[in-house]
Amino acid sequence: MNIKSVRDQTPGLINGVSSLNVPLCPGGQPITFTIAQEYFKAVPSLAITDYVWQVPAGWQVVNPQTSAAFPGAYLSGRSISAIPPAGTAGGLVQAYQYSKACNENSFFNNAPGTLVSFPRQLVIFRPQPAVTGVTPSRNPLTCGDQRPFTLTAAVNQPGVDFFTWTLPQGWAFAPGAATNTATITVVPTGTGPIGGGSNFSGSVTARYTCASLTTQPYTYSVSYSNQVAQPALTVPTATGNPPLFCYGDSFTASADGPGGAQFTWSGPAGVSFTPQVSGPGQPVTVQLPGSNYGYGDITVSVTAGNATFNCQASVPASQKIVLHRAVLDYATNPVRLQVGSDTGYNNGAPPSDYPGPPSYLPVQCNTPTYLRLYGQLLDYYGFPISNFRWNVDGREPANSANQFTVLTPIGTSQGSQVCLIITNRCGADEYYCWQIPIYGDCSGGGGPIDPEPCVECGRQAPTAAYPNPADTDLTVPVPAGAHGAVRLLNAQGRAVRQAPARGGRVVLDVRALPNGLYYLEVPSAGGAPARQQVQIQH
Repeated sequence: MNIKSVRDQTPGLINGVSSLNVPLCPGGQPITFTIAQEYFKAVPSLAITDYVWQVPAGWQVVNPQTSAAFPGAYLSGRSISAIPPAGTAGGLVQAYQYSKACNENSFFNNAPGTLVSFPRQLVIFRPQPAVTGVTPSRNPLTCGDQRPFTLTAAVNQPGVDFFTWTLPQGWAFAPGAATNTATITVVPTGTGPIGGGSNFSGSVTARYTCASLTTQPYTYSVSYSNQVAQPALTVPTATGNPPLFCYGDSFTASADGPGGAQFTWSGPAGVSFTPQVSGPGQPVTVQLPGSNYGYGDITVSVTAGNATFNCQASVPASQKIVLHRAVLDYATNPVRLQVGSDTGYNNGAPPSDYPGPPSYLPVQCNTPTYLRLYGQLLDYYGFPISNFRWNVDGREPANSANQFTVLTPIGTSQGSQVCLIITNRCGADEYYCWQIPIYGDCSGGGGPIDPEPCVECGRQAPTAAYPNPADTDLTVPVPAGAHGAVRLLNAQGRAVRQAPARGGRVVLDVRALPNGLYYLEVPSAGGAPARQQVQIQH
């Protein structure tokens, strides 16, 4: 015999919890209470489908079903929905398992109170609302910046009717903007907090009219820096990144930024700005130096200030440019050089691939050898190059321009230097060079020579001034740590060209010099300057 009894049982947790926080202003939204599926102990396969529910006073049950047997309670299944009233009153939600079939069968004559389980209780709390935070759309504020920005208040429960804001001294609500909403728009003074310090402070409260309650004031703060914000520097005429400009070029730049009233421009010696101090967005002409300055990356900078608000100058904004010609990044250029004979070998040795580990070639002086390029030759900006020239040990092989395969003698007692020369839009030569170690009879003494390999026997810059002979430009590598000037002396020992030793290389303009022999002096990091004989030939 199966007995559908719930006596001495207790239902499971309601909504899986023992307590529930309900907002003071629920806005008429019902809350659903649910108990997981349960079964009669005596009949484990038979589900309990009927429950008796009680809700706090003032709660409105959705689709209520009452019973005279249970005054003040409601009959339902495992779930029931009820709408809480506005206010601060809490209470209990209680649920009883109910053996309804036994009650409805008069044969058993059971009193209703004997057909329900022990109650399961869910405690209802109505916590006090509070403002929990304020988020500024801009933080910190910087000196001179009077742009409007927003403050947004957060609360721990819905139902707010309005907010009351207290602003830092001197601030104002933006014209026409709301003043009592969760998000407001305000206008700062552009100066620091009155009385000093590095933080502005104010307060905000939230009003819950449904419960006649106002939250405690929440104090918020916004940081302040007496430094003007870093400006934005614009070079409208720039192409490439960084852009390439030639000797004597000029370009237009401008700067702007929040709070900035005066923008002061600076750069290396030889670079001039008109005007030196500009207004927000005002065009500035940047004049670059002429020849014999050097080449490679240089930087122009601008700082923002605001004298009216007595601000500290901003962190500089900078624009890097390439002057005259780029210092090429060989490591990122995918083109490679293969050295070998027309059959892929040179005197029985396999072809060597550069860049790569040092590899000595058993070649004799002036042995015709194939030089092959494979891969893509790119310029400084990553664009393909189709126009280039070869230079092998200071000379240009015949009919080699723009050719990816060249047959030419290589080999000197100091190894061989193979360069690709690209002329950029400034008319300057840019070099991709390889240093090729040679093992062979190149000294005329009849014995093999084992030169000391370079530190990086891959693609690298020339180690001596080039080209030699020179026609228009003479490029001079500068040792790391060198100080002083690179000087080109004539036969009488008089300096006819000189430039500061910086940037790894110096380019001398020799177009106006007469043909003849000259002597180059290159400072070192601490010892005597190195000298090299150079020929000028137009």
